Amino acid sequence: MIYINNKDYKEYKIDISWGKFSAYCNGEYRKGNAPFITFDLDNKKYIGLELNLSKNMFEELQLNKKTKINKYISDITYEDEEGWLSIITGDYNCFISKINNNSFKIELSVISDEIETLTIKINAIIDLYNS
Repeated sequence: MIYINNKDYKEYKIDISWGKFSAYCNGEYRKGNAPFITFDLDNKKYIGLELNLSKNMFEELQLNKKTKINKYISDITYEDEEGWLSIITGDYNCFISKINNNSFKIELSVISDEIETLTIKINAIIDLYNS
């Protein structure tokens, strides 16, 4: 399920591309491969979630445990026919739950006032290694 300003998008595609990252988090330097997750809504609107959560960190997550991952988000993007916008400066929360070794449930809520108020809610299952 994906909602944007109370409009429900029941059908969407998920694309995951992996890339290298390096980041400082809580004074600790980390590097590795992490996903950029794109939610494609009707080929007209896109929500992007750039993580700096490495493959090893995904593997170490406990099954069926909901974990807050706000500090592992590098960017949240929104794109439509009018352009592209980074909305990470808004108010957001993101949780992940490991369903099995490949599948994870992502719960993201964002309220951004960059240009106009944009409210996004995502509750989706992603297959990290089969997309």
